[in-house]
Amino acid sequence: MQPAKSLESNRNPLPTPKQTTSYPSDLLTPSEIEQLRKEMREADDYFQKAFAAKKPKFL
Repeated sequence: MQPAKSLESNRNPLPTPKQTTSYPSDLLTPSEIEQLRKEMREADDYFQKAFAAKKPKFL
């Protein structure tokens, strides 16, 4: 009976994957980014007003 070879010795090192992730700022124009920021501010203002009355007293 022959000794079992380790699985580690049979494996070749895997190549390092290249980064394919891009950032949203690389894909959007400055005006699109500004529009998204504006929409976020408007949504934040809306929710601040909508939930102001429902804020628990301990906060």
